[in-house]
Amino acid sequence: MHKMNKALSLLLTLLLLLSLVIVPVRAAGGSDPSEGAAAHVYAGGINDGDEDDEDREVCVTFKLNGGMFQGTVPGGATAEGLTFDMPAGVSITLFNAVKTGHTLQWQDGSGAFYAGGVRCTINDDTVFNAVWTPETYTVSFDANAPEEAAVSGSMDPMTVTYGVEYDKP
Repeated sequence: MHKMNKALSLLLTLLLLLSLVIVPVRAAGGSDPSEGAAAHVYAGGINDGDEDDEDREVCVTFKLNGGMFQGTVPGGATAEGLTFDMPAGVSITLFNAVKTGHTLQWQDGSGAFYAGGVRCTINDDTVFNAVWTPETYTVSFDANAPEEAAVSGSMDPMTVTYGVEYDKP
């Protein structure tokens, strides 16, 4: 009987641990997980051990602001982003996202910035807004004339920002 109680206790502990790493996802803007595609997020989440967080859920939202998710993305993601619920105190890896000609930083409600792919612990409802910084490029000019052509003069390289129009030099 003692061995059976020990096995049952081990089984219940395992089930509890599994319930901490599988969370239903809902489509951005939805309030019911059944409204979005059936999906589960963040296997490998780590609870920080705070007993107050054990039964509390938080809502996490990623707003893409014109970008798109890169790599593996859970079901329920839309062109606007992704919203899902999860237990408080769990560490997740922030999604990577892309937008042509831009670099990404996620900004949370407190104003803190995070790169895609970093881990952070979520203790409260959190909205991550994609902040896109246009990339800059150096453009060099070449006369592209044959050597025998009598072309003189030169132009200095020019630094340009993606999406900004410039007059011809």
